[in-house]
Amino acid sequence: LAARLAQGPAQAQAAIKALLTGARRALMQGQLQAEVAPMAQALASAEAAEGIAAFLGKRASDFRALRKG
Repeated sequence: LAARLAQGPAQAQAAIKALLTGARRALMQGQLQAEVAPMAQALASAEAAEGIAAFLGKRASDFRALRKG
């Protein structure tokens, strides 16, 4: 599992972890509001572009290449 996570989108995983940690303390409306900016940022990221391109191209995603760039 650790190896699989290490190959994933690091920025998106960090944002998800932060949101999940905050979700335990936040009310639903507050949590939804907290997710607006990170979701917009994630959708505009190179990680999102790679994930979408990999899906559409029916290939495995390569998020590690983004870390080298």
